[in-house]
Formats: sequence, C-alpha cells, structure tokens
Amino acid sequence: MKKKLLGIGLLLSILSSSIIFAKSQISIEQAKSIALSKIPGATIKSIELDHDFGKMIYDIDLILNQYEYDLKLDASTGSGLSVKKELRDDYKVSSTPSVGTNIPSTNSNTISYGSAQSIAVAQVPGATITDIEYEREENIYEISLQKDYLEYDVVINALTGDVLYCGLDD
Repeated sequence: MKKKLLGIGLLLSILSSSIIFAKSQISIEQAKSIALSKIPGATIKSIELDHDFGKMIYDIDLILNQYEYDLKLDASTGSGLSVKKELRDDYKVSSTPSVGTNIPSTNSNTISYGSAQSIAVAQVPGATITDIEYEREENIYEISLQKDYLEYDVVINALTGDVLYCGLDD
C-alpha cells in the first residue's frame, strides 16, 4: 500500500511540475515577436522549441537581405541567448558564382541567372529564394523559395523563361 501511495505521489509531482513548466514557457507567438524585435525587418524562416544545455530554448532562423540569422531565446523568459549572422548560401552563389556551380555562361542562349530569380519571385510574391540550380542537360532552372513557413518549387525553361512548374514543395 505504501509503494502504491508513493508511486501515485511521484506521478502527481511529475505532472504538477510539467504543468508549472508549461505555464512558465513563453508562447511561440511571443517568441516570434521577440525575434522580430531583435532583428527588425527580418522574415522568420523557421522556429523550433528545443532542449539545450538543460533548458528549453526557441531556435529561430530569420532572413534579412543577404543574411541569415540563427537566434536562440530562453523559452522560459524570452531573453536572448545567442545570435549568429551569416551570409546566405543562395546570396553567395547569386552575387559571385564560383567556377563549376553549373550556371550557364553569359554567351549562351539561356536566360540569365538573375532573370530566372526575378521570374521565380514573381511567381511567389514576397518569397525568399533558398536555392537555385541550373540543370544543363534539361536546360532548366530549379528554384526553391520560402514564404510564410511554406516552401515552393519553381521550374523555368532556361531558353524561353517560361514557367514549367510552380507549386508547394512535396
């Protein structure tokens, strides 16, 4: 009987501490608001609630212009723990393509890399390009975009600039 009561007491203790923990945690909407106040004008790319170093944190990825930010917030208080700022991979490629990136040369009959980017963004206004690839054999651009936590794929004919496909990423 004592073991049974001890077990019930332990279970109630665990449940009550879980309830207290859940109530002391800031909401995802509050975390978004804090992140956007720390990096004004940014767009939230993703947000996750993680357990790190013995505490719950929000890991938030944001994009602003050519930079991507990785922001970590204490999920209990909303205070900032760290911010990392990096030049976005797609910006590195678009501004200074390196040799062998499979981007058509300017003397070919294909539309430019920049034109392909403009066409893709016109298909999903307000989206941010996360990846772009030129497929030489098929002579197409495959472009990935993100908007409002959704990922889109756009496929463009590199000769004509016609959009062959535009839809949500599977």
